[in-house]
Amino acid sequence: MDKASATTAADLVAVINHTFGFLPTSSVAVLFTDGPKLTASLRVDADPTRDAHQWASSIAGIAAKADGADGAFVVSFEDGQAMTTRQYEALGDALARAGTPIVGAVLVTGGRIMDYEGDSTDAVPLAEAETSPVGLALQFAQTTPRMLAADVPAYRATDPEQAEAIRAHAAAAAGLDAWDAETQALVCGTLRDAIDGYRATGTVSEAHAAWLAGTFTHKQLRDLLAASLVTHAQDAEAIGRALLGNTIPEDWEYLRAGADMLHTALAFIPAPFRAETLSIIAAMRWLDGQSTEAARYCELAQAAEPGHRLSGLLLRLLDGGHLPATATTPH
Repeated sequence: MDKASATTAADLVAVINHTFGFLPTSSVAVLFTDGPKLTASLRVDADPTRDAHQWASSIAGIAAKADGADGAFVVSFEDGQAMTTRQYEALGDALARAGTPIVGAVLVTGGRIMDYEGDSTDAVPLAEAETSPVGLALQFAQTTPRMLAADVPAYRATDPEQAEAIRAHAAAAAGLDAWDAETQALVCGTLRDAIDGYRATGTVSEAHAAWLAGTFTHKQLRDLLAASLVTHAQDAEAIGRALLGNTIPEDWEYLRAGADMLHTALAFIPAPFRAETLSIIAAMRWLDGQSTEAARYCELAQAAEPGHRLSGLLLRLLDGGHLPATATTPH
């Protein structure tokens, strides 16, 4: 909402589609703004059974973390479930108290977009979100397709020994010391090679995918490699801060390229070995403010390995509505 200025309800829906990578259903989306700039966004499932004041307070609590925000746009996507009038009124009161009053509210229902508080005479087809000036500008500005959990590639490795290669890398990683400087340089360098190769060609080799899946089985190396997408610092405290979202990434494009590379690498990682890779992608999406997508990657990790610890912990954070500092910092 800074480079492409939203002035209509269709524009606002286009911004949400671009920000989240999909059009929500049975949801309430809130965009926090600082003047014309988008500072943070969130999406929650519509739940008319929840107490209005508790529901509104949980959303307004995010406003305090939205750096510099002075207003909010609310969009209610009404399908099977919808925000109630009491919830909307409570949300308006709670956001006003938080210093981010609602400056615009939009309703999306029945394939139409309209002013939330209007009489529907201003309704336009939902398709206008794609063809509005902002919608078109955002489509043209997106040079690479958004990678979503719904589009995770099916396994298609050509090497019949791919699973054995992953096990071999896992065995080799088990003998490594994650705090040894040479080991850290070696594994972080290998990860960077995979990312650089992906950025140059849009592909990931089967060999790199096997190395990634195998090395990620070493939990400390997995955390080190995930944190290396955020920071060059490699001590335990720095890794912890990075993974909790308390360190602003040194290079946002590198972080996103790393997550997209891992998504692409899944084509060469069979289902029994996918959970760690899916969890790292989820963590990077969470850091980037894409909580809904993060949850979907976590669910895929749980499906690949029921009870998987890292994805389970992330889901608990997501279910609690916890947003990291990175998600509410303009980037």
